[in-house]
Amino acid sequence: MERNTPSRSDELESGSRLSFNRRTVLTTAGTAVLGLGAVGVFSGTAAAWDSFEVDFKGCSSVWFIVSQSDLDYIPPVFVKVIVEDDDGNVVCRKQEFSDETATTIPGQHGDKPVVKFDGGGDKILAVIKYNDKEEPVPFCYVENTNQCAQTPNVADWRDADCYKEMPQRYQDVLCDSTPDGNGNGNGNGKPNNP
Repeated sequence: MERNTPSRSDELESGSRLSFNRRTVLTTAGTAVLGLGAVGVFSGTAAAWDSFEVDFKGCSSVWFIVSQSDLDYIPPVFVKVIVEDDDGNVVCRKQEFSDETATTIPGQHGDKPVVKFDGGGDKILAVIKYNDKEEPVPFCYVENTNQCAQTPNVADWRDADCYKEMPQRYQDVLCDSTPDGNGNGNGNGKPNNP
């Protein structure tokens, strides 16, 4: 008596049994792992600075309007504010962002956190923004365009150590930090991180 057993090709055509070869499984798994890794790397650098708006108050203070999530990092994310001191030197001052350093100004910025930096008599010339990696990298800047920071007798903020320490590829990168009408501060709803 002859047995009629289905061939492998009959099983695949009928859909009753799926078969994957080793190459297909490894390729699919490798692609998924690489894809997740790329998303993790991107979201890791873009996680901070969900919102970043810089509001220079003349040359005496600067306000940073950010998202609540930008205050939740340990160690805190930060910027360096470049000031001209009384002796005409340009100096970098670190400003961290945390619940302790933030306030709200409901009449102007709703419930968005505002971190205020007071120059303490020094002239505020620019801000350098750092990413949130374990070894933070300066990656863009915002220049104070108020008249008080643009007069001929003002020191060049680019002489500041924190600017000179920026990787060359970022030294001409302006932070997208102006309001877009929605108050997210970056003009496009997305962080401007490397």
